[in-house]
Amino acid sequence: MEESETFEMDILWIPEMPVFREHDEFDDLIAALGIEDYWAQHGCAFIDDRVSCSD
Repeated sequence: MEESETFEMDILWIPEMPVFREHDEFDDLIAALGIEDYWAQHGCAFIDDRVSCSD
């Protein structure tokens, strides 16, 4: 992925998609997309059903 590429990730967390987030491989998807690394760089983590960031 190029640094200038942008992808819309909001669809992963819309209220209509809980089954998607509950899928056994959702965490693997988040890691493969680089979202997990991005969150870690910004002091954030996916906890339960939402992203939580340190203040």
